[in-house]
Amino acid sequence: MAESRKAYYSKIDRIRIIACLAVIVIHVTATPVMTLRPLSIQQLVFIFANRIAKPSVPLFIFISGFLAYQPTRPFELTRYAKKIKRLIMPYALWTLLYLLVFVKTAGYPLSFLFYLKHLVLGDMVYHLYFMVILIQLTIIAPLLIRGAHQFGAVPFWLATLFLQLLVGFLTVPYSDRLFISYIAYYTFGFAVHHINPHKGVAAAVVCLLATAYTGTFIGAIDFGISLPQWGAASLYTLYSLAACAFLFSWLQNRPLLPAAHQFALATEHIYYAHPLAIMAGSYLSIKMAFYSIIGQSLLATGIIFLTVVPISMFYVKHRKMV
Repeated sequence: MAESRKAYYSKIDRIRIIACLAVIVIHVTATPVMTLRPLSIQQLVFIFANRIAKPSVPLFIFISGFLAYQPTRPFELTRYAKKIKRLIMPYALWTLLYLLVFVKTAGYPLSFLFYLKHLVLGDMVYHLYFMVILIQLTIIAPLLIRGAHQFGAVPFWLATLFLQLLVGFLTVPYSDRLFISYIAYYTFGFAVHHINPHKGVAAAVVCLLATAYTGTFIGAIDFGISLPQWGAASLYTLYSLAACAFLFSWLQNRPLLPAAHQFALATEHIYYAHPLAIMAGSYLSIKMAFYSIIGQSLLATGIIFLTVVPISMFYVKHRKMV
């Protein structure tokens, strides 16, 4: 192992914070990207922010794989079962909460079968698909870890990368809810226990791929020139892996400030709750007849950082008392 696993905790927390902020950026910029005047300065700024932030979910998956793979620690069934329970219970509760919100605001049926269907598919709200993927990967983690031990973490990661790239050809519904579409990010977390990504190479590659990824998106939405599905999926996969390598190689292991550490601990709750703030922003915009596209984006961002973030951090800090 290039470095001890414990030495990476502050680095992993930094990546977690960046991934959480990137998720927020993606969601508050999604509407401006599609509705602002094509090729205007405003649209290009929002596109740049949106595309740069796109590796957010792969970053979270990479973190999970890194923490799951422990070369010197034997597999523990009890710890494994607790991890699955800790993922499933909040996911089920948040899915139920969003269903109740949509029963009130969008006329969704209050039906157990309706709830169960969307719980399995991870589409009660747009961001919950990630939890379905993470639960799948966590369930099969013992098999993946065994494969990495048997064949070597780096060769095993390359094999899973090949499989993930092949999945880019799939056009079946909900193929983006299958773990195989994200498996290479998880196993890359295994591989970095044994390799040190070169800082200069990682920086050059991530800049090149970010530029290509942003450029192809502009070509698609503003000029109608799109890559084939497999090409777009492959470019996103490679860009996301490069982002993981870049952050892993460049971020330092210095201890975090207390507030930053609390933010890192609160990222799961922020991830679950931030769409509520975006919905609240939309509601307030309608009530105030506030129709500025950029203004609505900034309003949603403000609500997230004034409500969801501090409440989540407060809960994490004091949850033992709750």
